[in-house]
Amino acid sequence: MFFKPNRKMTKGASPLVLNVAPAPGFFAGTRIATRYAWTAVEDLQIGDIVLTAEHGEQEIAGLERGELSVSSHAAAAAHWPLMVPEAVLGNDAPLLISPSTRLVIEHEQASALFGQPRVSVRGESLVGFRGIARACIGTSLPHVTLHFDTPQTLVAHGSLFFDVPCPNNIHSFMPLDARQARLLLHHMGEDDSIRRAASPILEADRGLN
Repeated sequence: MFFKPNRKMTKGASPLVLNVAPAPGFFAGTRIATRYAWTAVEDLQIGDIVLTAEHGEQEIAGLERGELSVSSHAAAAAHWPLMVPEAVLGNDAPLLISPSTRLVIEHEQASALFGQPRVSVRGESLVGFRGIARACIGTSLPHVTLHFDTPQTLVAHGSLFFDVPCPNNIHSFMPLDARQARLLLHHMGEDDSIRRAASPILEADRGLN
């Protein structure tokens, strides 16, 4: 795993409510494109500048920190994070994502089915696709949710794109429901690769490390 789980609560953090899936956000260890480098999400603060795929540099307007701590794995299975194996979505290392976080997918089948070349899909809809599975956890996981005044597409290390809605839940891309997501993945096929939306940021900032 690419980060070490933290058994202690982050200072100032409050536990996430276990009967509600973790808010769309990121687990500690996920690196986000910022002005100068790939930065671990747990190191970000309100007012920091991140690089987005659609609108360049954007300021973080709000930030919530929490811990996903599951005492009864069976009872909380729906809240388990999802393990994305290396290279499945272009990620260069295994990655944990929240089931409610939305990823941006670009594929010709999205255009054929929904008339949009890029759509966003909840992480939980990807379970079973190319080895993506729920990860049973035995400890607490720090979790960070980022907020912006307008919809943004965040860039994570490995060329992953996350659709982060604004406060009134407007997304940058068409948000697919569970049935639509299953239909898309079925047509994409197990051996097909997900082509993420091209980002001018990645071309301009190859020096990020």
